[in-house]
Amino acid sequence: MSTGNIRGLIQALPQFREVLGRLSVHISVSSELKNALNARSLTDLGELEQNLIYGDANSQDLIKFLSGERVAGVSAVCLQLLSACKSAAGKQRHEHDVNSQHRFKVLVW
Repeated sequence: MSTGNIRGLIQALPQFREVLGRLSVHISVSSELKNALNARSLTDLGELEQNLIYGDANSQDLIKFLSGERVAGVSAVCLQLLSACKSAAGKQRHEHDVNSQHRFKVLVW
């Protein structure tokens, strides 16, 4: 290793320390956010919401979530939103079924 290389490393050291400091803050904030998400079961809640909307979950999945331990950290507002998602998804599926039946009748006639 040449003296020029060593000099370059020494000159870059303050910038490296600054980057390490920012990375440390980022990791700390990320860790706190992950802990908050887990404590409030927001990851599970978001996944269930998405599955309800896209039809990948049903009432049994909702009941299982609501009767489980995971619901303890979920706020009442989030639970109301979850219920609204289930209602909206159910209504949308019902309308889709009615429209599909109507189209089938039109095709048969």
